[in-house]
Amino acid sequence: MPESLDTQVRAARSALERGFVFRRLGLCLDYVSDPEDFPRKTLPSPKEARQGQPNPAGLGSGIALCAWNGALLFDGYLLRVELGIASADEERILDRLIGGLIRLATTAPKGYLVRGLTADGRGFYPAVDADTHLLWAFSLWRGFRSAAIAPESQLKMRAIASRWIARLDKDAYRIPLIEAAGDNPDGDLSVADGLTGPKLLALLAVAADVSGEPQWRQVLAQKAADPARFSAAPATVDQPASLLSLQIAWHILASLDADEARKALALSRMSELA
Repeated sequence: MPESLDTQVRAARSALERGFVFRRLGLCLDYVSDPEDFPRKTLPSPKEARQGQPNPAGLGSGIALCAWNGALLFDGYLLRVELGIASADEERILDRLIGGLIRLATTAPKGYLVRGLTADGRGFYPAVDADTHLLWAFSLWRGFRSAAIAPESQLKMRAIASRWIARLDKDAYRIPLIEAAGDNPDGDLSVADGLTGPKLLALLAVAADVSGEPQWRQVLAQKAADPARFSAAPATVDQPASLLSLQIAWHILASLDADEARKALALSRMSELA
């Protein structure tokens, strides 16, 4: 990378870290307010999150997209470390982001994944969507397969992947509203979002790879036998976030699916979305 460009990248990352990375938790906050307001003036309290204020997903709260932001930032830092151009401070930030991604999967009861956490590291919003799972799984896979990540962190990732996919499978790949442990630790499935299409297949591919448990590859083959799961067409993608999540799903499948025909189809779908 040219020196001037590398200097600009470092300056941009430094500004991002100062304003939006909650270092104590290793989470990347949202864009709701002036960076100087973070983390205390705008982040919700655990009670507000539990009550779904301002909404069950926490959109506009500052912590609704921690999994999205953290996964993309993690991938960027990890790539710089892998290329040998990261500073020592960037490597420290990467370590913190690993901790944040792990917290998102280990704070709620019963192995549920959450969108983000309140400043005390305990509160979370009840509504989670498919893309939160997809982006989090992408970062888990990137970290697990990178020589730049310490083996002890990768062992944690393997254990977390096993619990995460077992929870999804128990819920028939539906994503419930997560309730507090004292209320309903198995969540409210009456209003559940669902995992479908290539995103579900991508999650199963990551689960098989990171957990090392062969049954998830078998489930992937069973789910992939339905051709409708490969039918997400570019015409259905009308938002940048939707486009990005589909591109990531196809990328995971093109990288991890052992079936050559499905791998080729995933590559074809990626090219359609380019």
